[in-house]
Amino acid sequence: DAVEFRFGVTVHEAVDDAQVCLSITHSNGTLVSGPGTRDVGLRSGRLEGDACFRMRIDDIKLLPGTYEVALTLRDSELLQVFDSVSSALRFDVLPGSDNELSGLVTLRPEWSIER
Repeated sequence: DAVEFRFGVTVHEAVDDAQVCLSITHSNGTLVSGPGTRDVGLRSGRLEGDACFRMRIDDIKLLPGTYEVALTLRDSELLQVFDSVSSALRFDVLPGSDNELSGLVTLRPEWSIER
């Protein structure tokens, strides 16, 4: 299934090339992934006032469980933190058609046997 995360920010003082660092963590504390705008070369340009960052995952492969999203807004070099939210979003992944029981993500493997 596809999912899109949208995060609105209000910048009180102009910021050049702000970076959003997002982390998805399982409720047991395990980091699932930490994608950021810098990873994909997204440049925000000069931010002033309101802006909305969007991140789309076309085929999220999380196994059932509870997950949290944390956000950090940083400078272009990732050295200065402008703001952070440790629990911006909490969501549950419900059981679906995948039968895997272990881990955090499904690889959606295709098994076969040769004789």
